[in-house]
Amino acid sequence: MELIELGSISEGQDLIKFMLVARDTDRGRGKMLDCYDVSFILGSMVPEGAAESAGRVLFALYSSESPEDSAASQTLVPFILGTLVDHNRSGWAVELSKQLMYTTLEEIEAGLGDYDYSVLGWCMAQMVWYGRADWAARLCLELERQQLDWFNTQELLGAIAGWGDVNYSMTVVNFMQDVRMKESRRT
Repeated sequence: MELIELGSISEGQDLIKFMLVARDTDRGRGKMLDCYDVSFILGSMVPEGAAESAGRVLFALYSSESPEDSAASQTLVPFILGTLVDHNRSGWAVELSKQLMYTTLEEIEAGLGDYDYSVLGWCMAQMVWYGRADWAARLCLELERQQLDWFNTQELLGAIAGWGDVNYSMTVVNFMQDVRMKESRRT
């Protein structure tokens, strides 16, 4: 966390790579990277008042320009958020998601910029692609519940469709409806 606070984003990114653990997949098709530790380290920065710094790391992973690992770095971002959702840390995931709604890393570092749904839309489209639309739905619902004056669910769903197609956003909407129905049955 201190590396990031001191503006050493690239060192933070390099450190993250060493924290990833290769695990066998449940279907025996090889290995995948487990980002549990990374997720919880970045997520735990939220209650420490360092959500912006954690967001800078996520955005740097998303916008990695290193040819040898840019796709792997990008793909980590939706899984980091999803891991937090799976482990009942949706609040942390939502706060990190908000940080991804800035327009550029430079604007984040300068504390400038408007909210933009493009990066979070891409993350959520990846969630759908990897069969975890439930993550995207949970994050959308949690963002809605916060009743932020700047947040618009339809614009976020439009960004998801822009990275995939309308079926991607409709899948998220369907999962959102399922979650709402399950929650209404509990009350």
